[in-house]
Amino acid sequence: MLICAGIVSATFVADFSFVLALSQICIVVLLISLLLIELSRAVNFLRRVVIGLLLVSLGVFWHLSWANNRLSERLPETLEGETLQVEGVVIGLPERSLIAQQFQFQILHAPSGFFPR
Repeated sequence: MLICAGIVSATFVADFSFVLALSQICIVVLLISLLLIELSRAVNFLRRVVIGLLLVSLGVFWHLSWANNRLSERLPETLEGETLQVEGVVIGLPERSLIAQQFQFQILHAPSGFFPR
């Protein structure tokens, strides 16, 4: 449940790189805190709070890592608005949905900086 809360809260993040780095730092700090709590045999309530925060941080980190990987597949900003010429082969029949019609296209040759996905 707490991991899902972290995932949902990460959907509202605008600056991925900062929050991704922050979530990594939080995970490390919380793991060290959990280790110190376990070694000192501290209060059970404190342990639960740290574990809860750790789970939320893991959810945020997982979602932002996934989103960052998806965004890295986008067209580089230097090529946005440019006319690009690619060579390829249609490898699937068109499929129609409610909002679009798509087909699979395998890129054989493209300008540098543009990678097929």
